[in-house]
Amino acid sequence: MIHADYKQAVAERFARPGPFGPCSELLLADRQGYLTEGSRSNLFFISGNQVVSAPDERVLLGITRRYVLQAIADAQLELTVDLLTLDDVRRRGIRTAFLSGSPIDLLPIRAIEDLPMESAHDPFFIKLYKAYMQLVQNYIDQHRVQ
Repeated sequence: MIHADYKQAVAERFARPGPFGPCSELLLADRQGYLTEGSRSNLFFISGNQVVSAPDERVLLGITRRYVLQAIADAQLELTVDLLTLDDVRRRGIRTAFLSGSPIDLLPIRAIEDLPMESAHDPFFIKLYKAYMQLVQNYIDQHRVQ
């Protein structure tokens, strides 16, 4: 259920630039400050070979997410289910995060608030991105109309 006040708050936040310029997505946090997902995407963090995601019951489950989880396994990375606050991300020194969704596939995050990220250059993100794009290509090849 979408409440009008939620939609209004999201629209108002999109209208204000962040520390690094206009926002392309908003990360949602629960009342305890745990980052769960984007306003229209799934959220993942990468720390070493671990890909961190909120528990299934806290996010929107969709087709793209299912393929991301498969790509994590195919790239031989480890899925860790955990809830993180922005303070946790800072304290753990996490500098890679990405969003997933059908219109964006996997999108590396450049910054979260005033915290710059190095997502697009992370070798584990690149490995995961290649595994995901291979799954997409396999799907296209299997469903090509002859």
